[in-house]
Amino acid sequence: TIEKFEKEAAEVGKGITIGAS
Repeated sequence: TIEKFEKEAAEVGKGITIGAS
């Protein structure tokens, strides 16, 4: 579902942000 996709995308984005920091 779109909601699941957004949740997963948010988690992935968080990981990328932490990795880039």
